[in-house]
Amino acid sequence: MQSQNVKADLKPVSVYAEKWLQMYGDALFRLAFRLLRNREWAEDAVQETLLAALKSRTGFRGQASEKTWLMAILKHKIVDIQRLRLKEMFSDSGKWLENAGRESASLPFDNRGSWTETPTDWGDPCDLLSQQQLEEQLEECIDALPIRISQVLLLKLHSDHPVKQLSNDLGISAGHFNVLLYRARMALRNCLDRKWGR
Repeated sequence: MQSQNVKADLKPVSVYAEKWLQMYGDALFRLAFRLLRNREWAEDAVQETLLAALKSRTGFRGQASEKTWLMAILKHKIVDIQRLRLKEMFSDSGKWLENAGRESASLPFDNRGSWTETPTDWGDPCDLLSQQQLEEQLEECIDALPIRISQVLLLKLHSDHPVKQLSNDLGISAGHFNVLLYRARMALRNCLDRKWGR
């Protein structure tokens, strides 16, 4: 009698998983791949999302669409995977960070903190943000960043946690995290300047 109840409980679970995968699988994978830039990690994120959704499906109250609910779960899974992968990368090759502050790079600021060269005028930011082309260029610029720097940027963008917690999760100092974040932002600025500069 009890085994029949277990089988009855399993059937709806597989139905939910098949339905979600069929209806939302492509959209979930596209988002995961765009943010993680690695096919295997993206597949893992989608799998983890579906498993988490199955475990908590009874708590789904329908306040948002199923797709929105699954996307929210996916974003949390992506942050978890980014933390794990970045922590692995930093622990495997953390030596390069020791020299990060010693690199001689020309900063775009003078000793008073003013720009040495005035940044290019990109026009009205509100107008630019509404343009599909800017989003595409931004994605291209992020894709062109070195993987560690882009992952730190994406982790910060998609996480509500403070820098101190994120850097602790990665096993690096908050200072190193901020250096990487600064480099990512400057590289994005330069890339967009080249593509959007007038």
